[in-house]
Amino acid sequence: MVFSVQLGWFPSSGMKDVRGDGGLVDRLYHMVLPLSVLVLAHVGVFARFLQENVKAEKHRYYVEVARANGVPERAIRKMILRNAIIPYINYVGVTIPSFFGGSIVVETLFGWSGLGQLLVKAVMVKDFPVLMGAILITGVVVVICLFVIDVLMICLNPRLRRGGIV
Repeated sequence: MVFSVQLGWFPSSGMKDVRGDGGLVDRLYHMVLPLSVLVLAHVGVFARFLQENVKAEKHRYYVEVARANGVPERAIRKMILRNAIIPYINYVGVTIPSFFGGSIVVETLFGWSGLGQLLVKAVMVKDFPVLMGAILITGVVVVICLFVIDVLMICLNPRLRRGGIV
């Protein structure tokens, strides 16, 4: 409301300007507010989760041993962040389905045509085949994203490569 209506910085709806050519810059300009809403809804939780993981890792035994052995502080911070990011990536992967729920609301509010808008229209007219297809596509995308997160976890966590957590 503030950035669109009161200040007039960004458009309140649509994917492109009616007068414009609908090029990449125009679409990116129209994408600022919807993406901001989707990202800002989660950024606080993600930041807090990562902060708590870093705090917990700072007090682990390996940090004390590294400091006692004279490891440079920069290398210790890198170890802490690398170990703190592993549960963070897992948490981000679990919250991926909530992005799809948020995209339905954002597409409806900002007048974007996408899968969320298609779902809303299919519910309104009781078009069950379209509804089932859109839910199937959403489910497949979520499963693929979770698979990618699992592969990332295996690449980042050496304990998972050995065949299990020791």
